[in-house]
Amino acid sequence: MANKRKQTDYWQIVNIDKDNNEITMVDYVFDHGDGFKGATGSKFEAVSKEEFKERTKKDNVMEYLVEAGLGYAQALDAYKEAKANGVMGLAELMFDLSYKEHWDKIRQHGYPETKYPIFNCIGGGRCFDKDFEGNVNPELATIIREYEK
Repeated sequence: MANKRKQTDYWQIVNIDKDNNEITMVDYVFDHGDGFKGATGSKFEAVSKEEFKERTKKDNVMEYLVEAGLGYAQALDAYKEAKANGVMGLAELMFDLSYKEHWDKIRQHGYPETKYPIFNCIGGGRCFDKDFEGNVNPELATIIREYEK
């Protein structure tokens, strides 16, 4: 039996919640042709320059790694290796940098790199429902609702 699944990629911002520092992007919509359809998305938090510096300080990195289950010596080795790889090495250790190839789309909505060096991916998948409104792209919100009803 042939696969009738259809997918339309968007990778566009559909909601910015400044109160909760959450940015939602619709990744794609899909339809399996058998009634199963929907929209998938990714959620990000904008990480300010100040927060980035704070969270990548040695003491904070070490605490995070030890709480994650590493022994002190292992945590110290991981910290040293990440630091040797520069700022992005520490960023990769402390944040989820998934979908960074789409950060330029987020930046277009008032998030300059000088103030927000990275975006932490905080979730994703089936994150919409039939009542989704969004506040950035009403045309895509309409499409999302159609696929989620």
